[in-house]
Amino acid sequence: MQKVYGAAGFFTEPEETHKRKHQETEKLTEVSVSDKLESFRAKKEHFKGLSFPTISSVGPNASIIHYEPEAGTCAELDADSIYVF
Repeated sequence: MQKVYGAAGFFTEPEETHKRKHQETEKLTEVSVSDKLESFRAKKEHFKGLSFPTISSVGPNASIIHYEPEAGTCAELDADSIYVF
């Protein structure tokens, strides 16, 4: 998010982790970010799977209880809006 949108954040990574393999900008959506975060969890030794569908929402969607994004209709992340995961 910091690299793509220039968003301020509390967590930083070494500069070499920000290098991209492709020049095109990756579109960050509620679904793509949720999938990426799930992939991080899946690498943990005792990961057995999700216990419930992921609530991944940005902006107005963040106020919807039990919101579950869908690939075709989900919102794109916005550095100026809250993101709930």
